[in-house]
Amino acid sequence: MHAISIPSPFKSSLIALLLALLIVGIESVENQNLFWGPLHDSAHAFAAYLCTALLISLLKSEQQTTGFRLAQIGGSLFATGIAIELIQPALGRSASFTDIYYNFVGIVCALAVSARAQTMPTKL
Repeated sequence: MHAISIPSPFKSSLIALLLALLIVGIESVENQNLFWGPLHDSAHAFAAYLCTALLISLLKSEQQTTGFRLAQIGGSLFATGIAIELIQPALGRSASFTDIYYNFVGIVCALAVSARAQTMPTKL
C-alpha cells in the first residue's frame, strides 16, 4: 500500500477552507435549540484542531517537525486561546473555561496526529 502525499500548499489551503467553513457554519446556526450550546462549545475543539494542523502544515519544512517545534506551536495556540477568552469580557462576550478546555483537546489531538504521522514507517 502506497502512502498518499498531498502537496503542502494544497493541504494548507484545504485545511484553511475547512476551518472557514466550520466557523461560518457554526456561527450561522440559530441559537434557539437544545443542541446549540454543546455544538458551539465542541466546535472549539474542531477549530483548534484545524488551526493547529494549518500551522503545522505551513511551518513544516522539508524535514520532520521536531517535538520541540510541535510543543511551540501547541503552546502558542493554547496561550492565544486563553488570551482570547480573557479579552472577550471587554468586548461584551463572556469568557468560558469550557472553550479553553475544548481548544486544548483540539490542539493536543492535532499534535498527536502530526507526531504519529511522522513516526509511521512509509510503506513503498
